[in-house]
Amino acid sequence: MLNHKQLISLKPKPKTYKKGLGDGLFIEVKKTYKNKNGITKGGSKSFKGRIKGQDVFLGVFGSGGGQLTLKDAREKFYCIKKDCYSKEITYSEYKREKHKIQQAKWTLSDAITSFVEYKKELIKKTTFIEYERKLNQVLSHIDGSTPLEELEWDKGGREIIEEIISRIEDGGKGHNYDLARRCRNLLNQVFKRAISKGKMTRGQNPASPENEEETKHIVKHHPHLEWEEVPEFLKKVSLNPVHNHPYSQLATKFMLLTFLRAGALTRLKWEMIDEEKELITIDGSTSGLKRKKGKNDDRPHYVPITSHMKELLAYAKRFNTGQEYIFLPMKHSRYPHLDPSAPNHYIRNLGYKGKLVAHGWRSVALTNGVDELKEDKEVIKKQMGPPSDMNRKELIHALSIGGLLFGIWLLLSGIYTPFIISLGILSCAAVVWVTIRMDIVDHEGHPLHLTWKALSYWGWLVIEIIKANIDVVKFVLSPTLKISPTMIRVRASQQTDLGQVIYANSITLTPGTISVDVANNEILVHALSENGARDLLGGRMDRRVSKMAGE
Repeated sequence: MLNHKQLISLKPKPKTYKKGLGDGLFIEVKKTYKNKNGITKGGSKSFKGRIKGQDVFLGVFGSGGGQLTLKDAREKFYCIKKDCYSKEITYSEYKREKHKIQQAKWTLSDAITSFVEYKKELIKKTTFIEYERKLNQVLSHIDGSTPLEELEWDKGGREIIEEIISRIEDGGKGHNYDLARRCRNLLNQVFKRAISKGKMTRGQNPASPENEEETKHIVKHHPHLEWEEVPEFLKKVSLNPVHNHPYSQLATKFMLLTFLRAGALTRLKWEMIDEEKELITIDGSTSGLKRKKGKNDDRPHYVPITSHMKELLAYAKRFNTGQEYIFLPMKHSRYPHLDPSAPNHYIRNLGYKGKLVAHGWRSVALTNGVDELKEDKEVIKKQMGPPSDMNRKELIHALSIGGLLFGIWLLLSGIYTPFIISLGILSCAAVVWVTIRMDIVDHEGHPLHLTWKALSYWGWLVIEIIKANIDVVKFVLSPTLKISPTMIRVRASQQTDLGQVIYANSITLTPGTISVDVANNEILVHALSENGARDLLGGRMDRRVSKMAGE
């Protein structure tokens, strides 16, 4: 029997030959030949085995990446051989079975595709494009066909993800910190969705900050300054001791006055500036305003122009005549405007790394505006976010709620005199006004977008309720009352609270089953019988709800 050193010493011959290694394992040394250019080819050494009359290719001999040592080959051959004999199948059947298993497993590309398709209907188009760009950036550093199983935390996936993030950060000579951070956050979301789909082991997210089985969401506040540190920081920004790109300093100063997010700030255009009205009007679709799709997504954001802002705009005009954007990009930038990460780089260069980020300035404004300057919190929030006037979508929701409430009121009242009807209108209007003040007039509080899909779903659910009623009646009328109460957990594949609520309520509405608790994308259900439990575990209702909710 040959050892490792003897295998190394094997030389190719004019004909392919084999050397036995025991128990059906052998090494095959390919013959050498010369191609049309006179270059010698061939001579490779491969491990093979013999199982039930079929040759099994195991891999190429060697100790490099993708190669097998003698020990590796023996272990691999033993496992295959054991499976074939224990299951009484041929090697061809073994390969088909393995292929089916691999097909059932998700790859990184599968996980990203699922995440992107899910997010497409929930976020703005501009944000969606950004998501795709960042995820493509990740895929440029790793094979998308990599199985998710191989990326799990305990299997070295954490190190792989860290390496990818490091490459992205170093791609711009150390200036891609913000991009790398956002890519990591996106990957974290991708893996979370894969875990919720049952395609990855819970607690094995390689992009998460910690390897915990059930980590609670911890709000991580952006680094920000204390009130006493603000004067020194403003002094440094004014003096510009690091001599950064002039537009980086200018944008940072503008950010300090407006509290805008860096994404929206760097995308400011001259057409948004109204000097007569002393007002900046930022379109609701502008990337960086961070609007949720379906809620305030078309509402503009207004920023009043102060005297200090006028000075900065006048300074910018001196160097920026006839340009679309106020803050121009550096050379070779991928943006037509200043890179959104520029204010962060500028702040770090001032010596505030780990102490302050651009987004953290918003926290400084909100916290100290209330605590130190005694300003109204809502006033500050309106300056930093969308105004409170109602947009078109909210108006439609409000009118719909009002109409629905008034219809129910008419049915329950039974008195239709002008005076009573006017009181009904006033009471419904008051309720609608309260819902607007509570900010619950949205696609979840009143899901108009599900109206037509809901009609189809309710038709199906009514039939299921009738069937369940018949089953329960059979139990009640049965002399022996053969019930088998049980508690089960069913997976809720819906990704929104609305979807999971619909699913949980549908279970409760169906006689014989009651939703007890909802947590971690699972619903705890009490079932009257094992048959009812099996029906739920089959996932038919879950799929129906997901389809209706568009998830």
